[in-house]
Amino acid sequence: MLSKSQVIKQVLFTALWIRLTWGFITDEIFTFLDPLSSFVYLLFDAVIVVLGIVTLRKKCDFIVAAVAIAFTAWVTIAQNSMDILFYANGLRDFIAYIFIIPILRHFMSNEARWQRFTLDFDKFLFAFLVLQVPCLIWQYIAYGAGDHGGGSLGNWNSGIISTLIYVIDFYLLQKRINPNQVLKSISNNMVYVLLLIPTFLNETKISFIFLVMFFLLLIPINLKMLIRLAGTIPVLIVLLWGGMTAYVVSTGGYMGDVFTLDYYIEGYLMAETDDSEKYAKWLIDNDADEIEDIPRFTKLILLSDVYDENPGKQLSGFGIGHFKGGTIVPDSDFFNYYKWLMIGSIPYAFHIIVQLGFVGLIVSLLFFIWLLFHPQAKRINRNPNTQLFILITIVLLYFYNDSIRNAFMMFFLFYVVMQSWCPGSITSKRHNTHSNG
Repeated sequence: MLSKSQVIKQVLFTALWIRLTWGFITDEIFTFLDPLSSFVYLLFDAVIVVLGIVTLRKKCDFIVAAVAIAFTAWVTIAQNSMDILFYANGLRDFIAYIFIIPILRHFMSNEARWQRFTLDFDKFLFAFLVLQVPCLIWQYIAYGAGDHGGGSLGNWNSGIISTLIYVIDFYLLQKRINPNQVLKSISNNMVYVLLLIPTFLNETKISFIFLVMFFLLLIPINLKMLIRLAGTIPVLIVLLWGGMTAYVVSTGGYMGDVFTLDYYIEGYLMAETDDSEKYAKWLIDNDADEIEDIPRFTKLILLSDVYDENPGKQLSGFGIGHFKGGTIVPDSDFFNYYKWLMIGSIPYAFHIIVQLGFVGLIVSLLFFIWLLFHPQAKRINRNPNTQLFILITIVLLYFYNDSIRNAFMMFFLFYVVMQSWCPGSITSKRHNTHSNG
């Protein structure tokens, strides 16, 4: 008979595999199943909630859950007069803050159990990386280099899949690095470097930053780091140039454009306007269906116009759920009115500020600071490289996309952070596993 931990693990793994592959399956293979997508994603969120409730034990986790539910309910229902169903649907974007850590703590509570879980989940992660190779090649052949290249997650998930590939790959390779023989360790585990190549089959420009971070942070942080870094700078330059060349070749672009500041600012991060108020009016006067997307930073700037029309919402926001309607729950009037601003690529900071205001933004940042700097196990076993990699990743995503609103995305990030703290984690096994993957 299976133990409680084995049941939780099997349910979790099954739910993750379905959620992580459903998009590609319904986009490319069994397209007739696509109408079930909303139900499948809702079911996955429900599984996370149930597993989180079952494993909720520690006092601090109860406090986090109570504060999160009370604050979001107060803002949504009391301050913005949204109904309970709308609130419950919106809460799906925030379940990761409440339920994922208790699930991981359940396995961490016993060292032998955590080591078994680590072994199984690391195999899961490696299989996930390998799966992205055929999926991204398929999408590249079918659609070219673009936002369709979402790997097993399906179309329009290019940013999420590229981020996941780098986070997972970095974590797995870090475990195999001998701090005294970094280059040799990388050479002996070249398969992990090769598994990064598919990220250049879509147009995710953040991959360039991740590529530098990836190799730079493989070097152990200590007093000799600067000396080692000096020796690896030429290698990093070659790798970065090679990665950008591969991207440009795959997208059919011009190499010179990629190395100009205007390439990233004009039409990507910022709109070509110095007057956000006039730009907002222009957008409102035009048909929203004709506007595919507004540059990310411009969306943050245009929030000032939204606040001018809705005074007093800066601190607590407009309530949660405005980004989750349209399928099971109807879109809110707020979303429909500001649809021109709410659709397309959304920085996570924008996602938080709109719904929970600047108070919510500060609380979410404090949560991640607590996660990264508060030991999650009795025996402290910090891996600063991994924690720095995750910290930079989270900061980037606050201004790049809203992928960390997804529970499956947060699960991977939290797992890697937990591994950077706990017994049997990255640092304690590094010297025993540096030779081969």
